[in-house]
Amino acid sequence: MYSIWICMNAPKYIGNAISEYKLEKTDLIPGIPDRRKEYDKLSIVMVCLNTKKETDDQFLGMLQTLFNTELPEKEKKDRLEQEYEIQMENGFGKELSLMCNLSDTVEERGIE
Repeated sequence: MYSIWICMNAPKYIGNAISEYKLEKTDLIPGIPDRRKEYDKLSIVMVCLNTKKETDDQFLGMLQTLFNTELPEKEKKDRLEQEYEIQMENGFGKELSLMCNLSDTVEERGIE
């Protein structure tokens, strides 16, 4: 099982980074056999994004564009198509519109 955490507005000292955390066995009182295949099924991946800091990594750049709350929807779509070659006609554009509209709704409710 993977748990992926996307952390927005990471501090500058973190910047744009991806780290993985895994479980490991530590014997407090020995006696249980070490069968890694029975406990290594959990992995946590943290994706830290900082839109104020440039990145050369294409994946992180794509995520920055996708989750940037300051970019208008059309600009996001244009960048995703031009810079990352993600076609908006295959249904992804519709999903992006829903995501953008949902975040606007949540923000409006928070303001109210």
